This record gives sequence, structure tokens and C-alpha cells, in this order.
Amino acid sequence: MKPTTTASFAHFTGLPVTDAVRVFCPVPLKTHPIGAAALDRHACGWAIQHGLITAESPYARMNLGLVAATSTPFSSPEFAKAWACAWYWAVLWDDWLDGLDTEPTEQTVHTAEVLRVLSTPSTVPDPEDRWIASFRDLSRLMKNCLPSDGLAGFQRSFTNWLIGDLWKRSLQRRTAPPSLGEYLRMRWQKAALESAAWGVASGGAGYTLTVEEHLDPVVHAFTQAVLYPCALFNDLVSLAKEAPAAQAELNILTVLAREHGIGRAEALGTYWELHERTVSLMLRLQRRLLADPRPHVVRYAVQLPQWLPATIHWTSTSLRYLELPAVAGNEGTSITLPSVSMVADPTVWDPDDLTPPPYPDIAWWWDQVG
Repeated sequence: MKPTTTASFAHFTGLPVTDAVRVFCPVPLKTHPIGAAALDRHACGWAIQHGLITAESPYARMNLGLVAATSTPFSSPEFAKAWACAWYWAVLWDDWLDGLDTEPTEQTVHTAEVLRVLSTPSTVPDPEDRWIASFRDLSRLMKNCLPSDGLAGFQRSFTNWLIGDLWKRSLQRRTAPPSLGEYLRMRWQKAALESAAWGVASGGAGYTLTVEEHLDPVVHAFTQAVLYPCALFNDLVSLAKEAPAAQAELNILTVLAREHGIGRAEALGTYWELHERTVSLMLRLQRRLLADPRPHVVRYAVQLPQWLPATIHWTSTSLRYLELPAVAGNEGTSITLPSVSMVADPTVWDPDDLTPPPYPDIAWWWDQVG
């Protein structure tokens, strides 16, 4: 059922936001040749086939195929389709686990059952469970379009994501709030950011980075400088969605406010500064990697930044964040966001200022500029 009431983003978050937001993103948006609509139809049909949603479900209107199409525009058609299915599975699984928040044991047990799929042959019988059956099929789709190294990277990154999801849910139940460092470490895994990196250079685009190449300090710093801004922008837009679910306290703005002893409104300015100085650093690290003698690393440096405009565009337009479910007897609420535009130049940070932020968990990235 569509929402019958409308509220502004500021109403739900209490943040002073203007009618227009300019997000520093110097990377042009690209779309896979298949097209976002076609990928969304394919993946939505896959989710319906496995009984994860129905054709009338709100999830069928969230345009999850858009983020798949714009994050990996250089990949093969087979991988693009599998990647779109992976997005449906991941989003649906994440929200399904939300419904088990009062049953943490069941969350853990079911996660372990899903993880088992990654380490057992397809001939081993599984419990009759739609999540396990669909994840088994997703693994098959990935196996059919990835070389062995790429498949291993996908499996490892999905394992880390599922563990990160449990980490985040444990922090929600823990009395002591996380420090900024712990939050950033958790967010890397919870946002499946390693999966994003392997989704670019996992064979889907015709090449594979080795584990050693992924863990090269410069490559790893570049990877995180690309993908952390994606996760933290998602944090920002998710504030309205998470407020009714009592999750808004575990968010980058709240964590920054605690870290600096400031209010959330002031923390918003600190967030924008962190976003712009990180994206500025990403461009410096990209320049260094474009001169790398390893051809696969050069391709990775060109292609990975597509995640930034893909995330900004999808997060700021998807009904996943703009329609809240029915609560307290109403039929749901439609959220109006400020107008979001991507701009090529920073507005609050000098891109030539390479002073590391005062956060040890990420400050080491700035040491890799050389």
C-alpha cells in the first residue's frame, strides 16, 4: 500500500537541511548497457521466483537494479544480472533479519545456516528454507560468471558482510555505544564494502585482482577512500528510514557527535567535511594507481570510483529510503529529500589540504599518497 502522508527529511531527523544539497562527486554516472530497468526486472523476477517477495511488494518498486547497473557498468551481462540478484537478496535478507531483532539467537543460527552454503557442494541437501535455497542459487549464478579467484573473493566478502551484519545488531543491543573507530570498522563489514570491491575486479569485468593486490596498502587505502563515502552517505539518507526502527542512534552523525562532544546538527558539518576530504584523497590515490605497472590495478583504479555516483544517485532516489512502512496505525509516510546534485568540486574542504583527520582507523590512508 502506498503511503498516504508526506513528511520532510528534516521532520524525521531534526537536521537543518536546505532545499538543495550539493554532494562532491567528481565521477560521472555511467550505466550498464543492459539498462537499469531491464536489470531490475530480471532481479525482481528472480526474487519473486524464490518466494522472497511478491509482485505487489514495496520491494518491487525500490529500483534495486539501478545500483547494480550504475556500480558495475564495465562488467559482463552475466555478472550484471547476477549482481542485481545479489542486491535483491542482500536488501531483503537485511530487512528480514530486522524482524528478528528480539530473537538474536535465531538471527545468528540462520546466518550460520546461510554461510554453510558457501562451503558445501551443491549436492549436499539443504533445509527447506527460502533464504538458503535462494542463496544457493545466487552462489550458482556467481560461479557461472566468475573465475575461481573471483568466486573465492565473492565468497569471502559475503562471509565478512554477514558477520558484519551480526556485529551491527549486537551493537544495537549493547548498552555502551561504539567509539568512532569501532563504528567505522563495523560499518566496513556491515555495508558489504569488500563485496563492492570484488564486484568490480572479480572477473565480472574480465580481470581479477589477487588477494595480495587487494591488500596492497595503496590499493586498500584507495578502495576504502572510494567506498567509505558511499556507506556514510547511505547513513545520512537512512536517518529518516531508521528513526521509526530505533536504529538512528547507530549512525555516523550520532557517532561523530559523541566523538567530538557536539550536537547532531553540528556533526552534519563535520560529516560533509569528512566526505570531501576523503573524496579529495581518493583522487590523489587514484592518480598514483593509474601509474602502477600492474595493468589490473590500473583498470581497478579507473572503474571502482563508479560506486560513488551509483550510491549517491540510487540512495537519494530509491523508495527504500523515501517511503516508510506503516507504523502506529497509519498507512506509511512518504519522505521528501532535498534536491541532491553531484558536483565536480568540493564546497567545504580545500582539496590540496592533505591533513589526515583525527581518526586513527582511517588516518593511515593519507600516508599512502607518496
